[in-house]
Amino acid sequence: MRVTDSKAHIVGECPLWDEKRRLLYTIDIRGKFVRCLDWASGEITQRDYGQELGCIALTDDGSLLMAMTDGIYIDSGSGKAELFSRPERMLGRRFNDGKAGPDGRFYVGTTDYSGAGAFYRLDKTGRTELLFDRVACSNGLAWSRDGKTMYYCDSLAKKLEAFDFDMAGGTLSNRRTLLPFPLESGEFDGMCMDAEGQLWTAVWGAHCVLRIDPLKLRVTDRLDFPVKRMSCTCFAGDELDTLVVTSAAYQSENDAEPLAGCTFAVRPGVTGLPSYRFAL
Repeated sequence: MRVTDSKAHIVGECPLWDEKRRLLYTIDIRGKFVRCLDWASGEITQRDYGQELGCIALTDDGSLLMAMTDGIYIDSGSGKAELFSRPERMLGRRFNDGKAGPDGRFYVGTTDYSGAGAFYRLDKTGRTELLFDRVACSNGLAWSRDGKTMYYCDSLAKKLEAFDFDMAGGTLSNRRTLLPFPLESGEFDGMCMDAEGQLWTAVWGAHCVLRIDPLKLRVTDRLDFPVKRMSCTCFAGDELDTLVVTSAAYQSENDAEPLAGCTFAVRPGVTGLPSYRFAL
């Protein structure tokens, strides 16, 4: 295990690997910035924005799609966020986790601990459509290798869920619980899929990442970290053999967790899959 970014994030989230440019992105929700690591040189640059960011995704032209507090923005490389879409009726306090799907659309949820949040789909025309509501803290998101299943978690519900996913229309159906939260403490947070069809899920509040087989419905591996609040995962590197995991310094005890808020990298012995891109 190594630290790829020792500069602490208040709430580090959404690691994102750009395999074409060999860049690793992370965000800080509360810090309101996107950080970029050049994989070859190790140089880190940072873009600061005026709103909290929930997540980012790559577009097909290499721009960053960013879900912020009040809408979805695009930064084409200038360092400035230009509004791309805003729901007519946005439910929840702000956008939280989201990803581009295998169909080229963008899927993102909001957070509202009272359960007043929602989950949305965005297409290339800028149209945002509500897919379901009654969300507390929308997190996770990954797709099966054939693109027919979307995996999801609402962190406060403490369960891993799945939907049947229709590639043509970007519609969800047959919502079901796959696995209740398997630990005594913590919550499911961000996740990614490996090349063997298993999920790597960060656990907020339990010092770990779990590898979950969504077909056999069991935990197959566990990686422990020196930080309590682990937040999200992705695979990076030229061979996609490095698991990158973000963490949060938020509410940590600095003396007990000096690495809280850092970004970690570990080679788990399996490879991942490239991130999907939003089709502009």
